[in-house]
Amino acid sequence: PPYKRVHSFEIRIEPLPRTTTRKLQRFQVLRELSEKKTAAAVEEPAPEPVEPAARVIYDLIRRLKDVPAVRGSMNLELDLGFASLERAELVFSIQETFHVRIPDAEMTTIFTVDDLVAAVLQKVSGELPVNGQARASWHALLREPLGEEEERILKERLVPSPAAEVFYFVLSRIARFFFWAFLRFRVRGLERLPKEYPYLICVNHLSFIDAFLVISTVPFRVLRRMCFLGDTDHFAGGFKTLVGRMGKVILVHPDRGPQVALRLAAEGLQRGLVLCVFPEGERSIDGKLKEFRPGPSILAAEFGVPIVPAAIRGAYEVWPRGSSRIHLHPVSLEYGNPMPPPAPGTPYEAVTRRLHEEIRSLAE
Repeated sequence: PPYKRVHSFEIRIEPLPRTTTRKLQRFQVLRELSEKKTAAAVEEPAPEPVEPAARVIYDLIRRLKDVPAVRGSMNLELDLGFASLERAELVFSIQETFHVRIPDAEMTTIFTVDDLVAAVLQKVSGELPVNGQARASWHALLREPLGEEEERILKERLVPSPAAEVFYFVLSRIARFFFWAFLRFRVRGLERLPKEYPYLICVNHLSFIDAFLVISTVPFRVLRRMCFLGDTDHFAGGFKTLVGRMGKVILVHPDRGPQVALRLAAEGLQRGLVLCVFPEGERSIDGKLKEFRPGPSILAAEFGVPIVPAAIRGAYEVWPRGSSRIHLHPVSLEYGNPMPPPAPGTPYEAVTRRLHEEIRSLAE
């Protein structure tokens, strides 16, 4: 996640400024860095690349990230700030424009703009298509034909099994009893869940028990249609694999890219399922609401489905991140009013901001 990344580093030969008592003068260090950034900003603009293919890639980067200048030495993540989904959109746009395929394994070795240009130039032959105009479209990416591996995952995870669904429902009600008995678990707003499908349920993420809290509350008609997006580390191997299959968890694999998981989630929505997502992407580090990832907004906007915001309260106190101990503390879950399907052309960022505000309001 972005907050764990090193965004920049600097090698300095001169001693750092210190006070007479040898304490570091942080304000002076920040001022010197600010002055260096200001000086760098007035440097002459970055030269345009010579190769037509490189110019198209530079233009696409400028439009996706809204940056004034692009240099070949820039790192896609550290300098240009490409998050995982934005990186996936960039790669897909390049593939659509040049009619080439960049394997996921090769993308893990591409760090800078120059690396990306070199990878494309190795695969491009002939003239640039579409007059060199780059295209970027989640609409097309989410409707790409599924490969053999994706078809296998769908058959394994999303095909209904009536007997397993009944067993799953019984387990959910046993869990509901334990949550009520030990955590004084309360739920509100169940009547707000839509009667028609598909739709998304988006919940804040405080603890490992969050998904089980949601599962324990929804009626059978929703539970049998519900699927999740989940991290490979938490739902792969032994008993965790069984839980993932029973819960229809679509795994987000870091090496395969989030676009594969979104493509499978899109297939679930097209089949009339209810997709439950934790937009923060991981558990909160301090119990507070974190920044949201754009995946749920992309799916809602592209397929015109409503989003049901929901907020969990108290789960962080039960099992906080970094702790191996479970504490007894009251927990509640509230479902909000469904957000209507985004209007055509609505920016994903606008949907994400509104969803964040809705969940924040419920959580408070």
